[in-house]
Amino acid sequence: TYYTWALTHSINMQLYYPMMAIENGLTNKLVLITLPNRVTYSVGPSLELSNVLNGVSYIDDEDCMYYTFKYITDLNGDGIEDELSLQQQYIIDYYVNGYNGVYSEYQEEVEDEVVTHKVLTYSYLGNDFKIELFEKNFKMNYIKTSN
Repeated sequence: TYYTWALTHSINMQLYYPMMAIENGLTNKLVLITLPNRVTYSVGPSLELSNVLNGVSYIDDEDCMYYTFKYITDLNGDGIEDELSLQQQYIIDYYVNGYNGVYSEYQEEVEDEVVTHKVLTYSYLGNDFKIELFEKNFKMNYIKTSN
C-alpha cells in the first residue's frame, strides 16, 4: 500500500509598469513611461488606485517627486562609482537610441552664475515627455499627447 499527499502552492505574479498620473478633467489619467534598465521605480502595496486617479499627490508637476529617478552609479558592476557624465550618458543613450529622443543643452544666467541645463525629449506610446538631467538625479515630465 502506497500513501501519497498532494501539496500545491499557487504562484502570485505581479507586473509593475512605470506610470505617470496626469491631470485629465475630474479624474487623473495614467500614462506609461519607459525607464532604462536598472533604474528603479518603486510602488508599495499601500498605493491605492483610487488615490492615484482622484488625488493630487501623484499628478506630474514641478513639485512632484514621484517622477524623479536616481542614476545608475556603477554602470559596469565593478563596485566603483562612475563619473556623472557617464551616468548621464547612459540615460541619454537609452532615450536617443531606443526612442528617437532629442538631447539638447542650453545655458542660463542665474544669480551671476551660468547654469547649463541638459534636456531630453522623447515620445512613448503616443505621449511626449521631457527629461531634465540634474547633478544627483533626473526628472521626467509629461508634455502632451502626440498627434
